[in-house]
Amino acid sequence: MSFAIRIFEEPVGSGPSLTGGNELRGEIEIGDFKEAVVIPISYWSKLDYISHWQRAVKILLDGDESARTALITEMYDPEKALYINCWPIYREGEIVYVHNRLLFTKDLPESFDLEEIGKYMDDREATDEDGNRISEWRTTAAELTRWLGDLNEQR
Repeated sequence: MSFAIRIFEEPVGSGPSLTGGNELRGEIEIGDFKEAVVIPISYWSKLDYISHWQRAVKILLDGDESARTALITEMYDPEKALYINCWPIYREGEIVYVHNRLLFTKDLPESFDLEEIGKYMDDREATDEDGNRISEWRTTAAELTRWLGDLNEQR
């Protein structure tokens, strides 16, 4: 039940880009699931992402056993962007559930506060309104604690 988000120093490359090519390759790993992600660095730097992830995970781990937060992997200027790509994480005791979500900026209040991103996340649901299973991955609070230590090496 491993967990990690990594940012690699290699740029994504040429071609169409929302950020004019200021993007790094990244990867999210949750157990056996691995997915490449594009990390734009035109609004946030690599260190901004890592700092955000550290704060968000500490909120989850230090909160009650039903805490929630989100890990942003695509951050743009909220005043100009259409969306922010994030991975909501929900704690239920030692188990942590992970989803993927586009947070549309038009749906955010003017007083949007990144430090409290968890309050913008819906309650965890395993199925949608039609009864279809929502993509969801499982890890543990212990794996998030281990990943916090690994993040210091990415700085």
